[in-house]
Amino acid sequence: MTTTDSLTRLATIRPDEDTLARDWSPARRANVLARVHAATSDAPAAATVTPLTRRRLFPARRLVAASVLLAVGFAGASVVTSGMPSASALESLARTARAQTATAIPAGQFAHLVTTSTQTGFQVSAPDPVKAAAGDLPGDPARTETRVLESWTSADGITWRHDTESMSSAAAVGATTTRDWRFCSSGQFSPSSVAGLPTTASALEASVRASAQGSNSADEAVFVALGDLLRLGYADPALRAAAIDVLAGIPGVTTSTVTRNGQPALVVVFRDEAHRPGVAQTLTFDPGTSVLVAEGMTAPDTAYSAVHSQQQFTAEVPAAVVANAENACDTATTKP
Repeated sequence: MTTTDSLTRLATIRPDEDTLARDWSPARRANVLARVHAATSDAPAAATVTPLTRRRLFPARRLVAASVLLAVGFAGASVVTSGMPSASALESLARTARAQTATAIPAGQFAHLVTTSTQTGFQVSAPDPVKAAAGDLPGDPARTETRVLESWTSADGITWRHDTESMSSAAAVGATTTRDWRFCSSGQFSPSSVAGLPTTASALEASVRASAQGSNSADEAVFVALGDLLRLGYADPALRAAAIDVLAGIPGVTTSTVTRNGQPALVVVFRDEAHRPGVAQTLTFDPGTSVLVAEGMTAPDTAYSAVHSQQQFTAEVPAAVVANAENACDTATTKP
């Protein structure tokens, strides 16, 4: 690889300001700075834990990481069995995935996804004046954030997205805000990159472990990255099956069966008590299609759930979204 190729690759995976702000909160930055100072002064650095934050659904230029009902991830579901060993259930789910028909995003069409999420409980952070005016109250454990992210992704990696967000708390009810975006292809989960991922479990796991980051352990990073991959709606069935096989081998993974709208659903639960005591992260699948339909996370002071729907191809993006979209593409990745 030439120096020019390396610089181009770095440009395509460079995070934007919004992503950096989400990944590096003021508290985390202060923590890292303290550790650096401790290291340079020969003082022992205190052990730290990567803070839990909302799972990042289609952030700008990076498609990479839950509910009051543990291992459910959506309203109206009831647990039938829980804490089961993951191997047999996930082997069956992987077989279902392999039996599906491979379909890439057709030329001139878009992979359409709607994600509806709810989060309660937030870490204390410096207030943003604009968000505070809309009722976004940092540090209020009773605060609830509801988001609907509707996205359309083309085969060449252009993603249009319409965001609807509302905040509420015991003290105030915030206004509902909307925003439209245009993102450009980058990172390991763009359509072209996904098409090039290995479709055997061992090779896929090696690839994901080599690139996944931002979590508190390697196993958690793999679990989160596989969830990011599986929600996209354009992963090849063989790739989806390989990802499910990798999930089955992650330490701390178990499965549960729930009922969702009268139909069974398989919930994959990841726990790592050594690194995140009291925390459970979930991925919920339709066992009839192997499609990821929901995600979740529960912790002592926060809960998050997301439901994915309308995972299909469509011929057009609403004209209003295109007209109002803020261009989040940088010069290294912008398509003509």
